[in-house]
Amino acid sequence: MPHSNTTEATAERNTYDTLLVLHAIAALTQRPGGSPVEALQLVRTLVARTHLLTADAPLPLDSFRYEGPREQLSGVGALLAEDMEPGSTGLQPQLLALREAGLVDKLYDFVALAERLSSSGGTSRTALPTPRPGGPEAIHTVLRPAGGWSTIATLTPEFSTLSPTSVEAPPDAEQTAEGSPPWSATSEIFETEAQLALVQACRLAVTRGRAQPPRITVSFTSPGVHSPSAAQDGVSAAAVALTYLAQETGLPSPARKNVFVMAGITPEGRWTAPEDLLLWETVRASGMAVLSCSAGGWTLEEGGAPRTSAERSLNGAAELLWGSEWDGVQDRWHSESLQAQRWSIVYATPESRDVQGALVWQEDPDEPPLVESSQVASLHGQLLLQPKQGMVLGGPANSGKSVIARQLASKLEGLRWRILALAPADKQLPLPGDLPGIVRSAMHLTGIAPGVKTLVVIEDLHPLERGDVGRVVSALVGEVGVGVLALTRFSESSGVEWDSNNVSPMTAVVGPTEVGSLAVQMVDEHPRVYGGAADALPTLLEAARGDLWLLSRSLREESSKQTGDRFSTRADATPADPAGALSRVTPVEAEALRLLAAVSQLGDVVPEEYVSALSQETLKRFGARRSMGLVRIPSRHYARKVLRELTAAPERDEGTAAGAVLASMSAPLEAYLLKLFRDDRPHQLISLLRTCRAYDSVLMAELFSQSGVRDAVAEWSKTGQVSAVCTVLTVCDRYLEPNWVPTRLPDIIKRVPDAEGLTARTMSSVLRLISRYVNHAQDLDEFEALVQWLGKPGEGLEAVLNRPASVEDRYHLARKVFRLYHADSPALLVRSTDALVQDIRPLVAEDLIHVRKLDVLLSRCHRRLPDRNAQQHRRPLEGCQEIQDVLDHRPPGNARFGVVVGWLSLQLHFNGRDIDWDQLIGSYELQVRAALGRATAAEVSLALSDLARNHRGFCTKMLNKVRATEQFRALLREAAPSEAAQLIAVLSRIHSVTVRFLLYREADGVIEADVSLARALANRVGNLTDGKGAGRLLSTTHRVDELYCQTAQTFAGTLAARLGEEFALKLLKNEERPSVLYYFLRGLWEAEADYRRRVEDSAFRLIVEAIGSSYRLHRPWAAPLGLLLVGDDYFGEELLTKLSEALDPVPLAKRMTEPGLKAETFTALHQLARAVHPDIPQRYRARFDMERLLVSLVPASPDSVAQRLRATATTLRMSGEENAQALLLSRFKQSVPSWDWADEIRKTPTTAALVQALDNLRKLDPVLATSVIHELDRTAEDGQSSYLQDSVMRSVSTPDQLTNLLHSVDLIQPGQGRRLLDVLRQSHHAWTTFTEEFQYEQDPSNQGRIGRQLAGLGVLPGQGNLAWMKALVYEKWLKVVSHLASPRAVRDLLKLTYIWDEQWGHEIAASVDPGKLLSRLGLGSAADVKEVPGLLHVLTLTGQRELAHTLVDRLSTEGHHVLAQRLGLSGSAQFLRRLHALNRGDVDAFGVATSRMLESFLRRHLVVSPEVHWKSIGWTAQALHEVGQEHLLPDVAPSLPVNGAYGAEVSWAAAWLPDSSWREAALDQALPAFQRSSRTWCQAELTTMALIACARTGRLEDPSVNETYWSLSAEASLGVLTLAYRTALDHDEMRQLLLALKPAVERRLQARVHSVDPWRQELRSLLNQMRNPAEEARPSLFGPGGLLDRR
Repeated sequence: MPHSNTTEATAERNTYDTLLVLHAIAALTQRPGGSPVEALQLVRTLVARTHLLTADAPLPLDSFRYEGPREQLSGVGALLAEDMEPGSTGLQPQLLALREAGLVDKLYDFVALAERLSSSGGTSRTALPTPRPGGPEAIHTVLRPAGGWSTIATLTPEFSTLSPTSVEAPPDAEQTAEGSPPWSATSEIFETEAQLALVQACRLAVTRGRAQPPRITVSFTSPGVHSPSAAQDGVSAAAVALTYLAQETGLPSPARKNVFVMAGITPEGRWTAPEDLLLWETVRASGMAVLSCSAGGWTLEEGGAPRTSAERSLNGAAELLWGSEWDGVQDRWHSESLQAQRWSIVYATPESRDVQGALVWQEDPDEPPLVESSQVASLHGQLLLQPKQGMVLGGPANSGKSVIARQLASKLEGLRWRILALAPADKQLPLPGDLPGIVRSAMHLTGIAPGVKTLVVIEDLHPLERGDVGRVVSALVGEVGVGVLALTRFSESSGVEWDSNNVSPMTAVVGPTEVGSLAVQMVDEHPRVYGGAADALPTLLEAARGDLWLLSRSLREESSKQTGDRFSTRADATPADPAGALSRVTPVEAEALRLLAAVSQLGDVVPEEYVSALSQETLKRFGARRSMGLVRIPSRHYARKVLRELTAAPERDEGTAAGAVLASMSAPLEAYLLKLFRDDRPHQLISLLRTCRAYDSVLMAELFSQSGVRDAVAEWSKTGQVSAVCTVLTVCDRYLEPNWVPTRLPDIIKRVPDAEGLTARTMSSVLRLISRYVNHAQDLDEFEALVQWLGKPGEGLEAVLNRPASVEDRYHLARKVFRLYHADSPALLVRSTDALVQDIRPLVAEDLIHVRKLDVLLSRCHRRLPDRNAQQHRRPLEGCQEIQDVLDHRPPGNARFGVVVGWLSLQLHFNGRDIDWDQLIGSYELQVRAALGRATAAEVSLALSDLARNHRGFCTKMLNKVRATEQFRALLREAAPSEAAQLIAVLSRIHSVTVRFLLYREADGVIEADVSLARALANRVGNLTDGKGAGRLLSTTHRVDELYCQTAQTFAGTLAARLGEEFALKLLKNEERPSVLYYFLRGLWEAEADYRRRVEDSAFRLIVEAIGSSYRLHRPWAAPLGLLLVGDDYFGEELLTKLSEALDPVPLAKRMTEPGLKAETFTALHQLARAVHPDIPQRYRARFDMERLLVSLVPASPDSVAQRLRATATTLRMSGEENAQALLLSRFKQSVPSWDWADEIRKTPTTAALVQALDNLRKLDPVLATSVIHELDRTAEDGQSSYLQDSVMRSVSTPDQLTNLLHSVDLIQPGQGRRLLDVLRQSHHAWTTFTEEFQYEQDPSNQGRIGRQLAGLGVLPGQGNLAWMKALVYEKWLKVVSHLASPRAVRDLLKLTYIWDEQWGHEIAASVDPGKLLSRLGLGSAADVKEVPGLLHVLTLTGQRELAHTLVDRLSTEGHHVLAQRLGLSGSAQFLRRLHALNRGDVDAFGVATSRMLESFLRRHLVVSPEVHWKSIGWTAQALHEVGQEHLLPDVAPSLPVNGAYGAEVSWAAAWLPDSSWREAALDQALPAFQRSSRTWCQAELTTMALIACARTGRLEDPSVNETYWSLSAEASLGVLTLAYRTALDHDEMRQLLLALKPAVERRLQARVHSVDPWRQELRSLLNQMRNPAEEARPSLFGPGGLLDRR
């Protein structure tokens, strides 16, 4: 016999099912024109349930009421009323159908039984279906009332990450009449509310640490509900949201808890309660608990007194529903989020919640004590001044970064700050969008509330990949509102450096002086621990090499020895010298210790299980630290000592110390690497390889040269996780043979569709590898299958995009798909538009920026579609609802500056054609100004830079209207130095007027530097010891000075003076980062700081020490810095001599052969070495190892390979290897047969890198470069654009880079640049964007250079450009030119306007302010004076001859000798010609000064560039000839030895110098050497110079014998061509040759770009004089035999 409870439950369930049928009949009878068929089906179902009626759960009688007004009757009662009184309810058709089916009597029987059971005293109850454990979820809802009654029903939700269009609707059992849409129990409004509720649920989950897919959709089935019943709108939205959260959390859903959730939702996301009392009565009658929303919050009614929550968000409902379980879920989610991203909490302020592992950051009490460094006080002061700011503390390993952070934390905690320290397991810099979520999770777990003063310390970041640490830190400060201190490692041997444009890095305790001072402080403050080591400090400091971990132990150990204090050192303390401790290590432990030491020396960690042979005692003895299951020896220097002791001495001592270190590390690391591959440990693999690549590329190359390692990679790539395999191969592919990855690519691609859980980010890493080898992949069947899979609905790209990802991640994935360059890629992305723009956060500036980037990318896709039409949206995303929602979401009053500006940028992007700029700016002017007052300098820089990049005109107009100069000045005063420099740089690019008023004070038309601002910036630099920030500030403000400043008090000079010599010298002693020193010294030199000569002495010592260092990898900045200093106009020659005396050529030649140098360092080292020791090429050739060089080239990028080959070829050519270039290229091809220059260049990431690669290749081998250009411009068979065309189109918003690309291509293949420009012109939008960006360029000099390059490619007023060119001249340049004080800027602007239109040139010249030019030149800057010769010529062209004379007079006031020194040799020659052209009387006097300058150059035996040296000598001697002062030519033989590598240049100089034995010997050597040499990139110029030299010295044989060789002269510069034609007047053989070249030269002269060339007029005259004999015989019009004579 069944249990009574079971019987009762069954009865209640039967009653529920019957009620659903009754409600459907009620709804049908309420609906006009209800179908008789439906009525028949429902009544048949109802009467079939008669036997299920029971007194245990009687039916409510409301559904049977048949008496009363018509509008109150429904359902069965209405049918009975119609039967009893025909026509009373209008249900005759339905009743007739029932009667014919014999169902009327059965219906009466059903009602009679129901009434009898109801009157028996039972309670009317129903039992809603309860979800089964493990079964589908259910949502309780109320059916739409019918006839004054309703009932509760259940819906089954199905949540999906696919968009609704991708999910097929389940077939419904009940359909309406044919042709009608299928019936659904949920209306469109209900489903819309459900989607809005899911958005709130996902947002809540994200804020609680649970990553969410970009879009969750829900569909419903309605078991037991019959048509036409429908769920009530506005009731169940919150139930949907909470049910989804239950599914995510694993907590019981409201239905499982028997709770009815009563709340709807508005389109704005506000929760509401239904007003219909009938609905409330129905729900409460069910006996379930009720969770509802009201104006006061949420209320849960169950049993006793109601419980309430004042929080009206969904979180309030979740807290009431689940209580403490909800808090536990949040903790679990946040913890899982940190674990998934591999971050850990290493410290939290003790008052915070306890978190496992959060105390590992605390100082070990057994560690030797350290004192407080000056950095602590500096950082402390900065944070007190500005609590919410981002800072970076950098330094090598064990330079005290963590100690400084701990000491800072202790100080701040004393002021009630909260401290949170985090560390990433992979040591990588996170993306800007990731870090805020990581920190929020950690803050939740540690109980740190938002708004409390908090410092977040990011530990142990390594520069393993390129990134911008400044952007990451600034994003965290802006989004979370905390102070941030990032601890970053740098190494002098690192191959990767981060950008830190928006923050100012402070260095930890680095540099011998600072470390030494700290050691003295340690001895003084802790005499018992360190006092006995005072006398040994110098020795111990040298041994520690700046490693504070090793230094503190060495000091403690030495002190213990000297004092005999056995208590000062623990028995188990780590000894400074590991040799003794190693004697107690077993052989098994020794092998594990060797692995640990090798990995630690590299800078990585080892999993504990890989060194399990090491006991805890042994690990402690060697100072090893354990964290998160990983082990390392903290000190790399100590690890090197341990490894050296454990490694057998090399058998031969011929090898270098570097070779010994390499050998000691490679064996254990190779074994470790093989084990990681076998064990499939992707995280450790990626970490190890990235660390090795960053810190020791030589070791990386050595490891991958081993066949065992390559085989292990190949085997693992077949089974390892696909995304990890692609990441590893991307890291190491350049250390493998070029065809190694392409060979294995088919198998990797084949595995991609089967990979599980690919996200946008991991899929990007897969496609990144494939796109690098896309030219190999495109012919593969597997590649075609991959693209087809990507396009499958519900799979491929759609599935990936519907997994959790940021807008930035999805944008980068879209770019990778586009760069597959498959015919289907554009259509695939267009189809994925909706998925790409999901989950946009309107209050996050980065999301707004990436929305626009996505739209631009999709626009490119639309242009590539074969069926595109003119009616398509100009903006592909403007029709998307998500975008419209963002555009409609006006930023709130407290929105960040980046959000406000980003939103305005989006408005312009999508609605720009319909927006009145003035009205838009007026509407948001106050909000922009208010947001600017809350912003940081970094935020403003990023926002304005992005706005200007896309809407330069609007940005300029907005700044004109806002007039925020004072706010900008306040930002600069509060900003870190690098932030300030970045803001000045951005403003100078987009609004030069603002920068002028920002940096200067103006009185009576004269501007002077704002001294108070300079003082404030200098103080910030000093407080942070920020050398890079100082250098960037000096360089940035110098560029503004260069344009506008006309007084001696320049802003850069004032800032340099405020910084002072002491700061500069201290920085040189302590700073180790190459970029910092280079930035700083370059800034000092540009600012012409008066103490730079004394700074140079310290820099000189650093250069000598660095280049002569015994370490394997010397500081990479030494050679570039040396070149910077020896190029100084005033004392560069003296420094070059000092370097020659200080640097030993033997180790220098050896250093030049090292393969581990970066390309820039390699090139600079070769150039500097050749300069300081002219005989070093021979030494280099003697040590040259061709194979070693070629092997080192393979991992590099194509521009790096070309740069290294070019530098090597130059050195070898100078050693006498005349065919070095051809030899190197030939051997390189043999060594790496699969290397394809075009394929490699296609992988270059940016347009700038592409231009650099092409330029290097052109200078290496012009013929090779031409073939590569042909390949890169090859159009695909399907008509898609070529790689070069695509590069042009994507560079339209950067005119500088685009023009450089066109110019570079045209130099390689004349005419090709024009053809690429035509492609750009064919796209109206792209061409308009390009020309607008050009017009908004703020630097007139740069604008002039770009404009001249474009003019050379045919961009002139007569080709549809007249309107914008004319507007630029009259609306901008006529106003700007009067403010310019820079001779260079004035010259470049005049040149361009004259090229465009001579009249424009005259008008611009007339607007130049002579007073500003004269004041500026009166300052005597060599950089300004060198621009004067070119300026004099263009002033003469534009009718300002009087001003030209005035300028000459001003320059001559200090004497011609001083003027010649400032002009330099080449400038003096040009100036002498200009004096001659102006018919000046001081030509003779200046000729004497020029002659003295020439003599000083002839006596130089050391020069940086022999090419420039010999050319300058030749041009200067020629100038003296030209002005009739050849008698002033010095009778001095040049001191620089003649080298055949510069045959043409030497011949050119010799041709114009006086006849002498040196001249004859030089020509005998140089001319044959040049004629034997292979073609170079400047062959036309050099050939013409050699031709002139041959003719002038009587060595020109019949040129017709080798006419092809000499015919290259037609492409030489106009100056050399003029001298050639002038020389040809006296040499018949040469005359015949040049006569043949006359048509080609005349065509060149027709180009407007040559109209400003000073040689043009004379060359045209010479061409007119040189006629063919046939032309000379033809009579003239008026001469003998002419027309008049014949008459």
